[in-house]
Amino acid sequence: MALDDVKDSKISKGSWLFKGCLITVILIFLLVFGFSIIGFILNAIGYQAE
Repeated sequence: MALDDVKDSKISKGSWLFKGCLITVILIFLLVFGFSIIGFILNAIGYQAE
């Protein structure tokens, strides 16, 4: 029983770590692309204003 419990806890910790890494990567991805898209929109508005 004890060995199975340890395995389960290790698996759950691994999945949490994986989810955390995945969420971090997605957030960085969104930030980078979000800034580039916002910059593109601001440039478009700036060109129209001129």
